[in-house]
Amino acid sequence: MLLRFVSMSVLVSLIALQASIAHFSPAHGQNSVAELLLRQYNEGQRAARVRIQQRNEMERFLMRQEAERRHEVLQMAYRGNPIAQYQMGVMALGSEYDEPNYADAHRWFRLSAEQGFADAQVVLGDIHYQGIGVPVNFFESVYWYKLAAAQHHSAAQYSLGVAYLRGEGVAPDSVMGFKSIKMAAEMGHATAQVHTGVAYLNGIGTTIQEKVALNWLLKSAANGHVDAYLWLGFIYAQGRGVPVNDVQVMKWFSKAFEEGYHDARVHLSEALITLGEHYSEDDGGFYNKKGDILSNRIKAYACFFMADKLGNIEASSMASDMLGSISSKDQRRKAKKFAREYWRTYRDQFKDGRK
Repeated sequence: MLLRFVSMSVLVSLIALQASIAHFSPAHGQNSVAELLLRQYNEGQRAARVRIQQRNEMERFLMRQEAERRHEVLQMAYRGNPIAQYQMGVMALGSEYDEPNYADAHRWFRLSAEQGFADAQVVLGDIHYQGIGVPVNFFESVYWYKLAAAQHHSAAQYSLGVAYLRGEGVAPDSVMGFKSIKMAAEMGHATAQVHTGVAYLNGIGTTIQEKVALNWLLKSAANGHVDAYLWLGFIYAQGRGVPVNDVQVMKWFSKAFEEGYHDARVHLSEALITLGEHYSEDDGGFYNKKGDILSNRIKAYACFFMADKLGNIEASSMASDMLGSISSKDQRRKAKKFAREYWRTYRDQFKDGRK
């Protein structure tokens, strides 16, 4: 609507231009210049109106196409096509232009699901599990998840496993839950891969196998799952099945932060505390960039120092205590220098952190 009117600033400019024409003297050739400017302005306005008209025509065309497509899908759905019925259910859930109609969505998904369409069975299970337009009913959700899982649907297999772990709609059974989630993981379901890794890490429904856990988390990370990045960061901080490695810790938390998970800074600060505690108990040393061997206590101080920079409320006193435990004045100077360098190396990867 606003595009049909000349803006106030343009109107003022036009009035000023017309006023200037009235005062220009033909003898100096200024009148022809003003007329040329006015003509160019009017041509620009006409071109803008044409572009607006063309855009409106295209929008009407696309809306007609959408309406025609919806009508065609509706006709196929009425004829009993389960994929069309599923699509009608998706449309009924609403869009940025349409309000959701949960009753229609449930009706169409159910018609599709009853014909054995696995995607519809999963969505119908989710609808009953979350109570979207219907009362929450875990037994109903499990019923539909089982039907879809029998068709090797990875999302259904995963949701069924979660139901067994939580005892929602079925008797709680961690072994069955683990088996179901692992089946989904083997189908490539990224979230199931995370949970399979966590199950092996903590012995949930299976035995603890840290190296197997690492492999599943790496698979999920390769599929871009942020939770896998976080778990890998903690694994390298704790040395679960791998040597403690602060570089890997930074790598995985940084990837989580890059994906928009800003709480990765909080989790990183916790991992740094774990790293600091590990290095403080290790009598070994490490090489700095110059090739000098420094005490692991220096790295411990750097970890506490960085955790403090990231806002961990416990880290400041831990850093102070660690620095005080370094007896040599020269070593304390090196510790402060290394900690500053350590922070500068990584701070740009966590730009919400304190500078």
